[in-house]
This record gives sequence, C-alpha cells and structure tokens, in this order.
Amino acid sequence: MLTPDTSKDALGVQFDRLRRARTTRRVEMAVELETLARELALAGIRASRPGATAEQVEHEYRNLVFGLELAEKVRAEKQPRRETPKPDGAARENDLVVRMEDLLERIRAEAQRA
Repeated sequence: MLTPDTSKDALGVQFDRLRRARTTRRVEMAVELETLARELALAGIRASRPGATAEQVEHEYRNLVFGLELAEKVRAEKQPRRETPKPDGAARENDLVVRMEDLLERIRAEAQRA
C-alpha cells in the first residue's frame, strides 16, 4: 500500500527488509503491532467511557474484537465453572479463541519482561 509520505522506492526497500527478516523478528513485529492496536483500542474505549472499570473496558474490547456473540462465548469459557461435558461443534471454536487469547497474554507478558 502506497502512502502519501512514502515513495515507491522506499516502500520497496521496506518490503525487501521485511522479506529478509528472520521469522522470530517477524513474529516480534506482529506482536508489537497487535499490542499497539490493543492499547489504542483500550484507550479509545476508556476515553469514550470515563467511569468504566477495567473489567468493563475489557468487556467492550472483546465485543469490539470478536463481536457480541463470540465475545460472550469467550467470557463464558473464561469463567470458573463446574466440569460439564461440552457439545462438539461450538466448543472447539470457543476453546481455540480462549487458547489464542491466553497465548497472546503470555507473549505480551514475555515481551514486557524482555
């Protein structure tokens, strides 16, 4: 994507460097971008709801990212509950989202320690 402040040559150099970057560096950059996007979204939510608690802000963030239906499923999965058998189809989707969220949280924590 060409932006008004970047020439085609500069953009070519940037893409060339991205192509040559090690996989670990590309993952680091992706995590940094995801973290920045998350922080910006959370700041926007806090600004639009000044009295909201951290839990309410997180609730709104999940609604924004996952949509209302899936966010509600994620919230239900993250709540402590009794062991009950899960139905087949939808449970796999919920489990995947919860595992992805947990993985991102661990990656963010590791990045902050580094």
